[in-house]
Amino acid sequence: MRQTLKVTTALLVMLFALQTHGRAQNILKLENNTNHDIWAAYATYDRKPNGSGCWVCVGWMKVDKYNTREINVGGYSGQFFIHGENRAQGMERNWGDNDMLCVEEGEAFEIRCPRNVDCKIKKMFSLVNSNMDGVTKFIFNP
Repeated sequence: MRQTLKVTTALLVMLFALQTHGRAQNILKLENNTNHDIWAAYATYDRKPNGSGCWVCVGWMKVDKYNTREINVGGYSGQFFIHGENRAQGMERNWGDNDMLCVEEGEAFEIRCPRNVDCKIKKMFSLVNSNMDGVTKFIFNP
């Protein structure tokens, strides 16, 4: 009886760990269905324990043509803002249609509260809801 209790307890602990691990590995999947590389930025909402918070915008991630870029967003499960741009000379294209957020030029940036800060460059972002299965997909179509 005692051995059965130990095994049952161990199995419950392992099951809890697997479920917790699964929830902590949410993925933002950016799919590029175009024949040009796309540079993407995304924003997640950082809620503070006191109820306050703001969006945090992160960029730039290269999504190769006809390829997918997966970004591990940890335990985040809220909405995303997503922007993409094709920087091919003479073929420029932007993706985003809901809200203007600040971004920076260059390869990498992180901006807290990108709606409210004074910045040189704002880009249009699309609002996307998280999927319950832990994988949120955004497709850049031509």
